[in-house]
Amino acid sequence: GTPPPQNRIQTMNSKSETSARPTGETKVSGFIPCFNNASTILESIEGMRSQSLPLKEIYVIDDGSSDDSVARVRKAGIEVLENNGNLGRGATRRTGIERANYNFVLCCDATNCLEPDFLKKALPHFENNQIASVSGRIVGRKPKTSTDRWRGRHLFKEEVDFPEAGPDIMLITYGTLMKRSAVLEVGNFNASLRHTEDGDLGDRLLAAGHEIWGDPDLAVTS
Repeated sequence: GTPPPQNRIQTMNSKSETSARPTGETKVSGFIPCFNNASTILESIEGMRSQSLPLKEIYVIDDGSSDDSVARVRKAGIEVLENNGNLGRGATRRTGIERANYNFVLCCDATNCLEPDFLKKALPHFENNQIASVSGRIVGRKPKTSTDRWRGRHLFKEEVDFPEAGPDIMLITYGTLMKRSAVLEVGNFNASLRHTEDGDLGDRLLAAGHEIWGDPDLAVTS
């Protein structure tokens, strides 16, 4: 089973809104995991702040950065929760879910930026109550260097003709809207995993009868 988190905030289901389906008044939490991302973290924050459907709260979970990431985030007026050292991605994302005050939680990596309509376009998918998460499609920045072109072709698969939005077999959290109640139901992110924490959570969500979706119309810029 999933080990208990280390130095974590206690999960308090009573504090979190647990509305299963979105409405015009749906409140959404947004968090960004960060580790030495001083050069990109402010762009990620701006992507959250610029959503056409405003988020009710935005916070950063810092995983023991040794650069000035935390100082930059605080200067931007964003709450920072600092891990007790470098605990890894599983523990960091676990805290992100535990900290959320609302049932819908938007997650974006600190190296990425969400398009302004990401949340507006992702929320309607959750009219299907089986859906636990909806992830976007990552694309590289333009104009591109030769390195950018290589990453776009081999890492981001930008030239692949992706199908329309629908169920996926693997959870990827670089730009994802999640339902907190479903994530907590299956035990949250595994705090002991330093990588593959999203795939592990996705496997448990699928085993519990939930669906994880991808939508290529949701752009996540790297």
